[in-house]
Amino acid sequence: DSLDKLNDSIDNSDDSIELFEDIVRREPIPGKIYDFDEKKHGV
Repeated sequence: DSLDKLNDSIDNSDDSIELFEDIVRREPIPGKIYDFDEKKHGV
């Protein structure tokens, strides 16, 4: 059972990372340097 829980935690972490990456692409984080050309084109 503990192994199943561990696998579930890993799966959830992967989902969270993907979600985080999607948010980073859409919304700039203060203090982080972005390529402004990419930002203008919405890439």
